[in-house]
Amino acid sequence: MAVTPSDVVLVRKRLPAEERRALILEVSRGLFAQNGFHATGTIEIAAAAGCSEPIIYKHFASKQALFAAVVEDCALEMRAMLDQTLVDHPDPLDAYAAFARRFVSEPRFIEITRLRTLALSLVHEPEVLQALLRLSEMMRGRWAANLCFISLDRPRIWLKSRSSGSTRLSSRRNAATSWAWRSR
Repeated sequence: MAVTPSDVVLVRKRLPAEERRALILEVSRGLFAQNGFHATGTIEIAAAAGCSEPIIYKHFASKQALFAAVVEDCALEMRAMLDQTLVDHPDPLDAYAAFARRFVSEPRFIEITRLRTLALSLVHEPEVLQALLRLSEMMRGRWAANLCFISLDRPRIWLKSRSSGSTRLSSRRNAATSWAWRSR
């Protein structure tokens, strides 16, 4: 006896709240990166996550809040990857070079870049703006803290002054902060 499509019943697996939330974030991440914010609907996200639309709203107050959570999740993943790179490469300059090479070649980083770019176009959404501000502070502090300790044997770092084109002597903290801001 053959099974027809009408005989097939989709069974949704009941997941613990944290696992369901993580699944919704993962599915949303891929859909937002592929289709953009406005072209991705919560019905589509729910279907891909194997849940109902109200379940999404049980975990996230709005589609904007869901997107903000996706962006924050991406930033935390990048931070973990940066931390691991710093562990793998004792010299911070080598670590940053390795991180940059990885950033431009891995599909996961490319997806994160798409989502971060998309987030910048949504700064008029309060949830997204607040997420970006929190993440900016976290990442700027992280990069600056790591760059401050580039070399323990060199008490000062030479920098090119952006305005005059001359070279000036700067403290490590100023060097790290200047470098972080110049990359914007």
